[in-house]
Formats: sequence, C-alpha cells, structure tokens
Amino acid sequence: MQEALTKEQVRQAINFGGKTPQTISFWLHPDAYSENSEKEKVKSLLEEYPSDILLLSAGMPGYGKSSQPNNPSYVWGIPKQSESSAIDAQLLISDWNELDGFLAAFPKASKEAVITNPAKIAAADKTNRYRLGHFWYFFYERLWSFRGMENTLIDMHTNPDEIKRLFEVLSDFYIEVIEHLSDELGCDGFFVSDDLGSQQNLMFSPEMFRTLFKPFYAKVIEACHKKGMHFWLHTCGNVESIIPDLIEVGVDVLHPIQKHTMDEAVIANKYRKDLCFMCGMDVQQTMPFGSDLMRFVRRFVT
Repeated sequence: MQEALTKEQVRQAINFGGKTPQTISFWLHPDAYSENSEKEKVKSLLEEYPSDILLLSAGMPGYGKSSQPNNPSYVWGIPKQSESSAIDAQLLISDWNELDGFLAAFPKASKEAVITNPAKIAAADKTNRYRLGHFWYFFYERLWSFRGMENTLIDMHTNPDEIKRLFEVLSDFYIEVIEHLSDELGCDGFFVSDDLGSQQNLMFSPEMFRTLFKPFYAKVIEACHKKGMHFWLHTCGNVESIIPDLIEVGVDVLHPIQKHTMDEAVIANKYRKDLCFMCGMDVQQTMPFGSDLMRFVRRFVT
C-alpha cells in the first residue's frame, strides 16, 4: 500500500514544491457501481492508493427541511416551487420584497450544526494527513439555489443591491463555518464550489464578477487565511478571464481547469508561480467513454 503524504508535505506541494498529492477518493466511490466485482475493484484501488488529503464535510442547512433532526431551524428556506421542478428553477426567494424576512430567519452556523460528529471524524484519521474542510455551493451557486438560475442572471442587472445584502449575511455565515472547521477539526484548508463558467466563457461578464462577487470572495478568503488555512476553489467551465482576480483575492488551489474549455498547459505555464492547480480528470470524454477506466485511473495515480 502506498503511504499517504503528511500535511506538511501537502502544504509544501501547495506552495510549489515537493511531491504531488493525489485525491482519487474524492471522486471515485465504490457505491457508484452496481456490480459487486466493480465495487471490489474500486475498494482495492482506494486501499492501494489512500488519499493524501482527508476531506471533512461541514454540516450545512437543508432546503425545505432541516438537515439535522435536533435542529429544525437549520434550513435555508422553504422552496416555493414543486419538488418536480428542475433544481435550478426552485425558489426560496420568489420576490426580493421577501428579503428582509428571509434574512431575519437565516440559519445560525453554530458549532453543533457545523461539526456534526467530531468524535467519528477524529477516529477516522490516526495519521498526520492534511485536513480539508468543505461544503458545496459558494456565492453564485448559492444565489441561484435561492432565486433560480433564470432570475439570478436577471437579478445581477436589476437587483445588485439586494444581492449584496444577501451576500453580506451569507459571507458572515461562511466565516463562522470556517472558524468552526479550524477550531474544532484543525483543518488545514477549506474547499468550496462555485461553477462560474460555461464551455466557452463565464456565465456572466468578468466585470459582473468583479462588482458582485469578488469583494465577498475576498472577505471570506481573508478570514480563511487568518486561521492559517488554504482556500481551495472548484469551478467548472472556462474561467480564464477571471483567474487573475482569483489570484488577487487569495485563492490558493484551483480545480479542475476543465478539459475542452481551457488549455491546461497554457493556463499552467501562465499562472504556475501564483496559483496551485488541482488537476481534474476529463469527465466529458474519458470518464464516460473510456475503454478501461480502472486501468486509466491506476496509471494516473502512479
């Protein structure tokens, strides 16, 4: 079995030196396979190549129903649409006139809500691995999960002040989560998602990112750095136009430099002195259409 890197070695890699960490267990799960033989192959692979990073999920509020039975108020809100609506069409805020009430009922990021099972987490890792706290949906993804995708793209032009009011409260919530991840779990980094790009470009203009999103990215990332944690960002699509902005606000690790949207060699050569890249597999061609995925993965991690 390959020995996992220590947190010091991972930190060294993020700072552009040492061995390259691998995180295959983030994306490859035995339960995703229906055949027992395939499940066993995946389990064997994960045992042979243990992840160099321990991913620790933060407890986040639910949609419509609390994610925690003992904390019924830990919920973002109640969807206004039917459950059969597309995920990007369900609304928690159907009209901006509802914003005051929405913010008044905003969930609290208490330690008990965020750190759901610290004893189990501590027992799961007896090594000195790098601990990476995480949840999905940052600012853009969280906004459209509240307002729906179509409304969100219109709101950016018609209701920027309301969006900023929401983001002020949301950023304070995220900072509390980060503080709990650091203080209670000793996390070395924080990993979040915000899919900002399409196949060709951003979902909106770079100027819109700089006006609406960048100040709040900077606020949360500054809080992350104050706790001595790296900031990791997953963002799909072509985000090349704002990579300098992401560097400026302090993003430490960027994932995945999506194949077929950007040229990874060009991006790496241009920004390699300022940004660490977490490489992703090609999920549009290799993953779904590869002739022997397991053989490919084994080659990838060796």
